[in-house]
Amino acid sequence: MMHESRRNERLERLQLLIRQNPQEPFLPYALGLEWEKQADLQRAEEIWRNLLVEHPDYLPAWQRLAELYLVQKQFINALHCTKEALRCSEKTGDHHAHETALEMLEQIAEQMKTE
Repeated sequence: MMHESRRNERLERLQLLIRQNPQEPFLPYALGLEWEKQADLQRAEEIWRNLLVEHPDYLPAWQRLAELYLVQKQFINALHCTKEALRCSEKTGDHHAHETALEMLEQIAEQMKTE
């Protein structure tokens, strides 16, 4: 019961912050993470996809979506998101994120072989 009220507080706080700062991409990203923690993957996916409509270069959202789709064995979606993460990392010069995306491509390829 206590944990549920804390989760609800975090969700409400994040939603309030999003209303107050609608141009800050980290806030909906964090809200998606919160829904993911609560195992509401559909809601997390929806929030991240909406975020990417407004902020198409928000790299962390592409990475989380790729991981989410990989876990769900939605390989085509995982590939698309990983390619977008690569594009964003090249655009910003984020070498670590670029390496992470390349590793994700390898993971997707490995899982596709076993399916």
